[in-house]
Amino acid sequence: MDTSNLSREEQWEYYKNQISKVKFETKKLIFTEKSEQFFKELDDQFPERYIMHKLKIVNNIEIHSGMLGTLSFVTELLNNGSLFENIPQLTPFKEKYIFTKDIYGISSLYNFVGNISSLLSFGGAHTRGSKLNPMDLIESVNDFIEDFIPSGYMNYDYYFITESWNGWFSKVAWDYTFLMVNRNRLEVNLILITDSD
Repeated sequence: MDTSNLSREEQWEYYKNQISKVKFETKKLIFTEKSEQFFKELDDQFPERYIMHKLKIVNNIEIHSGMLGTLSFVTELLNNGSLFENIPQLTPFKEKYIFTKDIYGISSLYNFVGNISSLLSFGGAHTRGSKLNPMDLIESVNDFIEDFIPSGYMNYDYYFITESWNGWFSKVAWDYTFLMVNRNRLEVNLILITDSD
């Protein structure tokens, strides 16, 4: 649909409505042995305290932040009902969750490498952080990315969220969401991490 003849407010409502209509299906995660070191670190630092999903958009609705801006886009996407149907660990909302904290967004995964490496280097509430040297830790993250997101660093919009937006989170300092949206608008990847003290 050509939205150029709509007012700004009408365009916002149109894009919000489109995102709410997106239907997902879960894609099977397949990892090779090169991701073993990454998962060892993740399991050591956040044992059983993470969720990882790859979701395919099955009704071909294009999703992008566009004129919505990062905060509104993430609000609409993470309130999508089909997303909850495909991630059973999440608690369905009674009311729409409105994000209030700043959300960092960028059109590549380079910052994801730094964010997840930093998180693993410091560890969770009851761990002391990775014992790997920094370059080996970064290499383990890169190996994981090559398995998890094989189409490359530059083909995803990446959002880093520190808000405890669902009941699954412990509502403490270790609540993180890593959201990666494929630029062909047909795939959403989520990694959620939490811990409790």
